Amino acid sequence: MIRKEMLLPAWVFILMIVFAALCLLVWLSRGKNPLVLKQKMRVGAMILSLTATASGCIPIRTCYKPAPPKNVINFNKGGEVNLKTARGKSKQDEVVANKNSILKGRLSYMREKNFSYAITDGHGNELRRNNLALLETAARNENSFEIDLINIAKGTYRLNFYRTTQDAIGQEALERTFKLKIRD
Repeated sequence: MIRKEMLLPAWVFILMIVFAALCLLVWLSRGKNPLVLKQKMRVGAMILSLTATASGCIPIRTCYKPAPPKNVINFNKGGEVNLKTARGKSKQDEVVANKNSILKGRLSYMREKNFSYAITDGHGNELRRNNLALLETAARNENSFEIDLINIAKGTYRLNFYRTTQDAIGQEALERTFKLKIRD
């Protein structure tokens, strides 16, 4: 018994053999036989129609619709957090937050299960490292998170996001880096 999943590839395979034979006949007739040419066009159109849906449900980039980005990190605007894009040489995003506040944001189009963050100073010394506690939101493909900035002094730091747990943080898992400015 033929399984349902095998029916479409079998039809496409048979149509491709017929298409190849018709291509040979068109070549042998040097394109002068309109009946063979018409049949070749029909079979080619059937192959295109049957294989148009073969891309499946996995998000892929096409010329019509780009694939969604992966692991997009956004911060909530307003309140105690100010998000600016630096216009200098680094083109790095900058997050400005008040001292002893909670930084809130969203992580969209996650491809990994675990995310963590680390806050480091200008010398690379790690001040805080933790897993992101992701909370589901009403929006599709989006989770919210909070980062506690309590007991971190005023200054400029780096906020690194990693696509792994806090125990396995390393350069290879670095997803994105933000410049973090904490003010009074």
